[in-house]
Amino acid sequence: RRLAGFIEETQGLFAVPIPRNVCQALLEGRGLPELDIPGGYIRLWHPILRLLRRLERRIHCYAGVMDPAEVRSRVAEIASLLIKADVYDRIDPEEWITAFKREVKPIQAIGDFVVVDNYVDAYLELRRNKDADYITLDEIVPTPFDLLTLISLNELPLRLLQPVVRFAVVFFNEYLLKSPTITRAYRMLKRDEEYRVFLGENNIRIIR
Repeated sequence: RRLAGFIEETQGLFAVPIPRNVCQALLEGRGLPELDIPGGYIRLWHPILRLLRRLERRIHCYAGVMDPAEVRSRVAEIASLLIKADVYDRIDPEEWITAFKREVKPIQAIGDFVVVDNYVDAYLELRRNKDADYITLDEIVPTPFDLLTLISLNELPLRLLQPVVRFAVVFFNEYLLKSPTITRAYRMLKRDEEYRVFLGENNIRIIR
């Protein structure tokens, strides 16, 4: 809602972090069954794209093409690691680093406004350009999965891996599985005092 409000009040070209194939299909008003895109992803971004189109704002979708099979495979791999950690108390650092490591490319600043929808990309962009002019529509607290990605990229020390995995198990079991939406689960994580203390003690930035 906050992003929609900002867009309604602002003129310019918006670069949004949506895969190009999803963006094209949504903007053309086509159905997405043939793309096999997760429904939650569509629900998240479709209202924004519809608003941009209604207001006749210019749009650039800068994310790469989404491969649903690859997404499902990665989710299954992470779920397996969470079960190992939770049920069998097995945490193999190499397995976690492999699961969360990904190629990170600087976001091309195409347009007047670049929308960043995840902590890792925001963190890396602000580290690359400390003088960047940015607006946060809400406090951005990293999830344990964000921290695992940063550990795999050597942006955070490896010594944090085990405690972060423990928080990831709690986040998954207590928040994601028990919440009706990902947004609700994220709000619960943001209110988790133990987790926020952990972030503060390890100088992990909350983006405001």
